Amino acid sequence: MDAVTVQSANQAYRDKLAEWMRFSDKEAAEMQDGVTAEMIGLKVIVKTFYNWTTTRESAKGYKFAKQGIDAAKKQLNNFGAFAVFIGGN
Repeated sequence: MDAVTVQSANQAYRDKLAEWMRFSDKEAAEMQDGVTAEMIGLKVIVKTFYNWTTTRESAKGYKFAKQGIDAAKKQLNNFGAFAVFIGGN
């Protein structure tokens, strides 16, 4: 969480991240790289609203970064793990 918080406070990091964000299916198809709404876990209705309201400029702001921090906290709090041990020689 410390790393997410420090990165999100850095404007250069937010600027770079905003360049990698894809704000429509068309943009994602054209660029064939970057971070899409699906990659950040947005479902159809929320994804549509996100694509309509979020811009590259707004993604550079602290409010967007704060939402990312909150999402990371939520993921961390809901984290579960398992281990697989494989025997061999």
